[in-house]
Amino acid sequence: MATRSRSRDDTVPSGGGAAGGETDAGESNGGEAADGPPLQAAAIAVRSAVRLAVSADLDALVALEQAVFATDRMSRQSIRRFLSSPSAVVLVARTQDDLAGAAVLLVRNRSTVARLYSIAVDPRAAGRGVGPALLEAVESSAAARGATRIRLEVHEHNARAIARYHKAGYRQFGRHARYYEDQGDALRFEKMLAPPSDRGVAPVARPLP
Repeated sequence: MATRSRSRDDTVPSGGGAAGGETDAGESNGGEAADGPPLQAAAIAVRSAVRLAVSADLDALVALEQAVFATDRMSRQSIRRFLSSPSAVVLVARTQDDLAGAAVLLVRNRSTVARLYSIAVDPRAAGRGVGPALLEAVESSAAARGATRIRLEVHEHNARAIARYHKAGYRQFGRHARYYEDQGDALRFEKMLAPPSDRGVAPVARPLP
């Protein structure tokens, strides 16, 4: 799954941007996801967790970016900047020693609107529930920071991601023409968030199915 708001997903159709895509569950910098290797059971641990990313994750995050996106990739410098930015939340899903997925959430100080900038799942982890778990953690983190709404962009041809976002309670409210590198439009989606008191504490680490 990959999507970018530019949002990402490992199931982004060829020629399409990755914003808001998903193979597994949901996502937004809108680059095209590269074809991934077939799932190898031995390479994916049974248990994984979503947690805040740290500087030691940088190399793995760069490798994930290269594996998932063929276009609209974030640079190493951009990823490093997100890791240290007070207005960004970078979440990672790990399977033992492997990075299974990541998401970047942007929340400005005193703003009630959060932005899902990017979400990507390693192709080898497809079908493991990593995408949905990341999306849920992103929403909880946004609510914990005072956001009442979350927005994202998804490539107009990323039907799977669009369906996932609808299923997760997102609604389309706009469109950006020629938003992605392939000149594809971005569909803008939004979801109202329940307050933290109704959602529980935002997860720092939580097991995946």
